Amino acid sequence: MPVDHYLKIGKGHKTCEDYILSGLMPCPYVVLADGCSSSKNTDIGARLLCHIAKTALEGGDRTSRNGFILDVADIAKSLIDNLSLPINCLDATIGIVKKDDNITFWGDGAIVMIGKSGHVYLYSIEYESGAPFYPSYYVDQFRKNLYIEKFLTPKTIKHYNFFDNKWSVLLEWKESPLLPTIIEFNPVLYRCIIISSDGIGSFIDMDGTGLDIKSVIEQLVAFKNINGAFLQRRAAKMIKNIEQQNIFHTDDISFGAIWLED
Repeated sequence: MPVDHYLKIGKGHKTCEDYILSGLMPCPYVVLADGCSSSKNTDIGARLLCHIAKTALEGGDRTSRNGFILDVADIAKSLIDNLSLPINCLDATIGIVKKDDNITFWGDGAIVMIGKSGHVYLYSIEYESGAPFYPSYYVDQFRKNLYIEKFLTPKTIKHYNFFDNKWSVLLEWKESPLLPTIIEFNPVLYRCIIISSDGIGSFIDMDGTGLDIKSVIEQLVAFKNINGAFLQRRAAKMIKNIEQQNIFHTDDISFGAIWLED
């Protein structure tokens, strides 16, 4: 069951603050983290968070989602304390998908599901305030309270369907910004699950006009085969084609995919 991931720094960035890992044991998984660009050293924090989460996943962690993310945040805080790094270096969104579980996002991002029926589904997670609630706030009560005081507005999840070359909105709902977004799926019904950082929505042309995320996804899911580094090939080809039109992603971008069919 192929698993793959892809990572690319945003145009004009000096440091890539996204990070992503994937693996097969004990079941296929992807974990990504997207560091906040306005906090220092989040490239380090994103890497720490991914590796801690990876270790927990590979160890067969069976705690609740809240317990899982609290454990990850606690371990990460202990490590950065030993490194004399500030707590805000852990300001990063986290997205996780496991083949035998649901998809969980702490923060913003996108989820793409390729159905065996030929439909492609997109879940877009956006915060009305523009400020995601980072898991690092769980271990920093002062900044958690500050977030609640200043940014306690809902996040919006939009569910789209792509079929017969047409997009339609299936559903739109709001959630508390303090809770993770959980998307349930039955692996029997899908060929592939892809998770992405919000960098997928940062493509703009030379005039500053943005490229619709749905147009990006149409190209991303056009896999020719699933041999080897199937997602790396497709994502690199897609970005190359887009850049030939003088359209570039200004934010770091990370994709992770699990191909569910044997």
